[in-house]
Amino acid sequence: MAEFKFSCPQCRQKIQCDATYIGSRINCPACHQSIVVPPVPPSVVPLSERVIQIKVSTLQSAATIGLCSLLILGLLAFAVAKLTKVTVLKGDQHLSTPLAYQPPVDITVVAKTDSTNLRLAYAADQIIFNWEADKSQLRVDGGPANGLHKPGAGRIPVGKYVTVRWVVTKTNQTIYVDGRLRFEHDGDYSQINRPVAVFPANGSTVTVKSLTVKHITDSTR
Repeated sequence: MAEFKFSCPQCRQKIQCDATYIGSRINCPACHQSIVVPPVPPSVVPLSERVIQIKVSTLQSAATIGLCSLLILGLLAFAVAKLTKVTVLKGDQHLSTPLAYQPPVDITVVAKTDSTNLRLAYAADQIIFNWEADKSQLRVDGGPANGLHKPGAGRIPVGKYVTVRWVVTKTNQTIYVDGRLRFEHDGDYSQINRPVAVFPANGSTVTVKSLTVKHITDSTR
């Protein structure tokens, strides 16, 4: 293949390159800036000047690394958008984690309801705040604590974001709202392996600001 020399427009480093890559974007080996191989080779470079030679294999490796870097940056950007995006849920819509989790986990949900029924699922089929039949009762349906509804622990303000923290170990679950303990139960939670979900019901609109899940140790509460 024919080769030619050109200068990096960023740092003026002289580069020798295969003519096949005219018009391609590469990273300068000296300053690492992204540059385009010029379509028309400049005049001959004096032999006294230091030249960095780029072979086809080098360009292919650089292109592969560059593509991987772009993919990684894209995935990171998507992850950040996913965590910070406000999601409005109506009807039978659910916001669920893409992965299933086993205890011990620490779940944090920042959300609000416009009226009734802010519901969460993980260690129970559903934990209900602002239940439409009795807003003051915290409903616990399904799971090891099934039916252990707690009077006076279910009410949350309407139209205001609350932070619900749900800590589940292999032997215990605790639920906090804005740092205050609302529910606790000791039982066998070791078999749980499911996603975390947030959803509305009975005509409510639930807005979720964030949903995070992290693994913890059994001693963490």
